[in-house]
Amino acid sequence: MKMEELQLLFGFEMPIEQLLRAPRDTPEMVQIFEQKKALERAENLMRFNKDLERRIETVQHELQDQKKEKIVLQETNSQKFIVLNTQLE
Repeated sequence: MKMEELQLLFGFEMPIEQLLRAPRDTPEMVQIFEQKKALERAENLMRFNKDLERRIETVQHELQDQKKEKIVLQETNSQKFIVLNTQLE
């Protein structure tokens, strides 16, 4: 990519060569630093989101396991109840 293309892509009014020598407080340099901060925030949020998705998946698996255990316990208790009930008759 040529320097002129980069300049147009980022919307800088001064040439890239000049920008590289510019003080930090020029509007273009401020824009670059703000874009860098925004990218870092976006990356952090994406990592955080991915972590939350993994947590949700883990909790959903645990919930499914608990539901299965509950069904097994209900069946076991039902069978015990039937046996005890027939013994009482």
